[in-house]
Amino acid sequence: MKLLLALVLVIFTPVLIATPTPLERLAANFPAQVHQKVETSQGVVHYQDVGDHSAPVILLVHGVSGPQVVWDHNVETLLKLGFRVVRFDLFGRGFSDRLAKSDYALKVYHRQIADLLEALEITQPIYLMGSSFGCVLVSDFALRQPEKVRGLILIGPAGFPIQVPFLARLRDVPLLGSALTSLFGTRTILAQNRKYFVDENPPREFWNYFTNQLAIPGSKEAMLLTMKNSPVQNFISSYAALGKRNIKVGVIWGKQDVTFAYENYKTLLGVIPHAKLISIESAGHIPQFERPTESNHALGELLGGMK
Repeated sequence: MKLLLALVLVIFTPVLIATPTPLERLAANFPAQVHQKVETSQGVVHYQDVGDHSAPVILLVHGVSGPQVVWDHNVETLLKLGFRVVRFDLFGRGFSDRLAKSDYALKVYHRQIADLLEALEITQPIYLMGSSFGCVLVSDFALRQPEKVRGLILIGPAGFPIQVPFLARLRDVPLLGSALTSLFGTRTILAQNRKYFVDENPPREFWNYFTNQLAIPGSKEAMLLTMKNSPVQNFISSYAALGKRNIKVGVIWGKQDVTFAYENYKTLLGVIPHAKLISIESAGHIPQFERPTESNHALGELLGGMK
């Protein structure tokens, strides 16, 4: 028996040791998405910091699902426009930590942004650009610390009521909610994210990385908790408060956005009347990835008007 046990250990121990974690598999399969990491007060943040450090800083903030891949087609343009570009993965997405006991409420993300800026020793006022829920986050940051903000770009802004999938609405039911999240959470998230693109046809380079990050334990829970505990669907009053501040705001919106419908621009401009809107044809909820040429042109126009 001892000989048999020893033989089993010899055969299987190297396999067990060599088995990569889901995070390691993600890094191995998508090496181009691996950048820098820093330890902050809440956990490890994965980020990319490129460009002349004496240039104006623009911080890019993705949405509920993320990760920072949504900015892949915009970084080079922003560098050519003369910016130092910083982008990062929100907690629970990409290569940033999944937080064990977090409610993923707004305060968690505000602290993440503040901690990252402190770690990178960025003390001067910056530009912030958000996509979807990232618009809520950058607007919240601007309301809390307006002295640190030079201007905002909002792309496909969240913060308006949406139709939540039936299974997602059951997530708070005791016992049943946890079971449904475990069984159907990934399927629900994938179905919702397909709608981010026209004809529900995500570009392969985005979709492969996005779907693979969901294999990391805690990813889908972070997304669903964000939907529950952050103002993803009810930020209009805060946008109105932003409209009373002397902060320049540019808006880019895909005309075929069905997640946070394009028609919401009327409400947004109603409460932020000084905001400038550029609409992108044949684009859904992530126009900066789906229609990068048009979106990058819009960024040049909007940011050029803020300097």
